[in-house]
Amino acid sequence: MLREYIDLEQGSLRFFVAGNSAKFIRWLREAYAAPCTYLPNLYYLDYAVNPNKPIYGGGTLRVGAFGATRPQKNLMSAAGAALALHEELKVDTEFWISGGRMEGGGNTILNSVKAMVANIPGFTLKELGWATWLQHS
Repeated sequence: MLREYIDLEQGSLRFFVAGNSAKFIRWLREAYAAPCTYLPNLYYLDYAVNPNKPIYGGGTLRVGAFGATRPQKNLMSAAGAALALHEELKVDTEFWISGGRMEGGGNTILNSVKAMVANIPGFTLKELGWATWLQHS
């Protein structure tokens, strides 16, 4: 879909391809020789309290990516990030995703995620089926 968006940008005055990662922007510009605007996330946190608690305190690292299984939800990127954390922290990792409700290429994406994380020691893919809040309570 990204290549379609690049084509759309070239034929439109009001559509722009952008990303919030400098690494992604560099890759897109080099891979497709196309413009891509850098739009970093801006969070004004000067009012936030910093409790100085460690984010991760050891044990199994559990990462969750929940939502519809379709390309726009970036499940492949989430799986890649979970793998990167697994390798950097050298800990057992569980990657939890939504399952059982395939939309718009979801089966292909889910199979790709499964292939990406297959046979990696200490890394487990966990699928949690769709349910209401009451069913999970």
